[in-house]
Amino acid sequence: MRRLAVRYGTQRSQIGELWHPGGGQGPFPTVVLVHGGFWRAAATKRLMRPLAAALSS
Repeated sequence: MRRLAVRYGTQRSQIGELWHPGGGQGPFPTVVLVHGGFWRAAATKRLMRPLAAALSS
C-alpha cells in the first residue's frame, strides 16, 4: 500500500492523504475519511491512518 500527501492550500493544515494499494490493476473502490479539524487538539489525522491502511489493503 502507498500513501501520498496532497496539498490543497498554502496553510500547513491544508493537506490530505491518498491511500491506495501498491499494485494491481484498477479500478479500485473509493472511500473518503474526513477529519473535520474541530477535534484536532484531541486527535490528529494520524487517528485515521490505521483505518485507511486497512481499507486500502
